[in-house]
Amino acid sequence: MKISISSQLVQIALSWLLGLASGFLYDAFRVIRREVPSKALAAFLDTLFCLIVCFALFVAGMSAGEGSLGLFMLIFAFIGFCCYMLLLSDRGFSLLHRAFCKLKAIVKIVLSPIGKALDFLEKKLKNIFSEIGGRIKKRGGQNNAQEKTGHNSGYCDYGDDGLW
Repeated sequence: MKISISSQLVQIALSWLLGLASGFLYDAFRVIRREVPSKALAAFLDTLFCLIVCFALFVAGMSAGEGSLGLFMLIFAFIGFCCYMLLLSDRGFSLLHRAFCKLKAIVKIVLSPIGKALDFLEKKLKNIFSEIGGRIKKRGGQNNAQEKTGHNSGYCDYGDDGLW
């Protein structure tokens, strides 16, 4: 079986770029993990990161690796990841953090009218239900008074399990 040097160089370059991209994805998930402290979200993001990187390695092995993922491809993907983490992670993380903060501010601005509308609706519903609750309490008091006097005007308590 003849192995082409140029195809191996393409596999090495692709694996190294895949390692760089996985380092950038790691930083993106790291920003989200720091801004939204939740253990469940952290576990979800870790699982998602592993699935994405494994799928990307599988696709790289199937396409550039011509159906097989060579050990050297894994090694160069790891080298690319380490290069990103050692050389570019600080800049990448700060860039992603600024982008996330701007996105969070934009979402806050966009969603603030919805929050105000929900607050208004909540106040109106509280008023409506407090009025209904007051009416129900008044009627409930009348039924209790009828039960105390012994006069039953068709009131039947279906919740009474004394028959069974």
